[in-house]
Amino acid sequence: MKRRDIVRHAAALACGTIGAGALAACGIGGSQPAATTVERATIRTLTRASYEPEAWKLISADEQAKVTVEVEQSDTGTDPGLYGRKILTLAAGGSLPDVYYVHPNYFSSVASRKLLIDHEKVANQQKFDLKGIQHELIDSNRWTDGKLYAIPYSGVSYLLIVNNGLFRQRGVPMPAELEKQGKWGWDGFRDALRRLTSRNLEEPVLGMPEHLRGLQYLSHWIMGNGGEVFSKDMKTCLLDSPKTREALEYVADLHAKDQVTPQAGEAELFGATTTQRGFESGRMGVYFRATTEVAQLKAMADRGAQLGVAPVPRGPVARTPRGAGNAWGIATTSKHPEAAFRGIAAWHRDPVLDHLYKQRAMFPSRATQFDHPSFKTSLFAWEDLDVERTALQEVRIMATPDRFTELDQQWNGMWADAISGKRTVREMLQDFVPSANALLRG
Repeated sequence: MKRRDIVRHAAALACGTIGAGALAACGIGGSQPAATTVERATIRTLTRASYEPEAWKLISADEQAKVTVEVEQSDTGTDPGLYGRKILTLAAGGSLPDVYYVHPNYFSSVASRKLLIDHEKVANQQKFDLKGIQHELIDSNRWTDGKLYAIPYSGVSYLLIVNNGLFRQRGVPMPAELEKQGKWGWDGFRDALRRLTSRNLEEPVLGMPEHLRGLQYLSHWIMGNGGEVFSKDMKTCLLDSPKTREALEYVADLHAKDQVTPQAGEAELFGATTTQRGFESGRMGVYFRATTEVAQLKAMADRGAQLGVAPVPRGPVARTPRGAGNAWGIATTSKHPEAAFRGIAAWHRDPVLDHLYKQRAMFPSRATQFDHPSFKTSLFAWEDLDVERTALQEVRIMATPDRFTELDQQWNGMWADAISGKRTVREMLQDFVPSANALLRG
């Protein structure tokens, strides 16, 4: 059975184990532990984002959870790659926390090493509603053995933050208009960015910041063109297959040929220190962001910028916005896995939902959570909830092999040559693919 088939079959089985009684016990998209007497236990977690410690503090005070959480803030910041390497280091030293953050960028590395418990077993014991969580988010936390190794708490899907004011100023049709006309595909996207871009003005204008380099972030272009990154058995890199290479050449050309992104030495012209930023200057047209990151542009809107949101451009085959299931996982070394799961379950109900939605710190992982009062009242006037809902429905999360963290690190360095025009995509892949295959099969 193919990996994606294994994932979906296992997810269907999981959904079938949840009866009406369990669903009736749910709050707004969440779940309550089984009605049995449980003793309070103390667990340890390693956080990364600034909003997490306060949420765990609320859980410690929640009598329903019956868990005391000791919080340690990671020194890695919010970078999932750095956090993932930290987890592997802690595992090697035998000092994993009971609960830690799980992200697609390193999920395969921790799942293949059996560093996480099978969460489905505990979910069924505690009558936790797995079925209500967006299926792609759940699927992304299943390994090839079909087991569920983490529980998503926040949905993540790509969309575009659009500087509508700049589009109007430059006389370029806005993405929302092009979408209604059925023209918001790769050709329409490239044309819009090229028309926006001008370096001959007193204050230069560009189409967008540099697109994030990692394979996870490029996957929506690849899948939208009908390509794949890895074979179903995760043993072969497919980046040199025609459809995949075509997608990569499209993205590389936006940077090196069309130059609709900041080139070397231009970041400071837009008040940034990296070419992947600068949208906040007001002189870039679109910005690829996750649904969980919309609030990052609040200050820009407060200064008077005319912002909006739009879907990512549709590929020749489909629209497949990349995504991730921000998730919590329980270490196999935990002495209190049931208590740890009660803590994780609390991220699916109030007071955590109320607290974090008010801050825009997370995005619904369940369809029912779109109706949460705090989520609805926290929406900005310039947002389009239909676009955001649809993005989560269409999301595709790339499955990754073991050692993906190491492989992606190599990719980032080589891809930089392609988007700077130093090498063609074909030349770069001739070096990368054999190296990747050796890593996958080693």
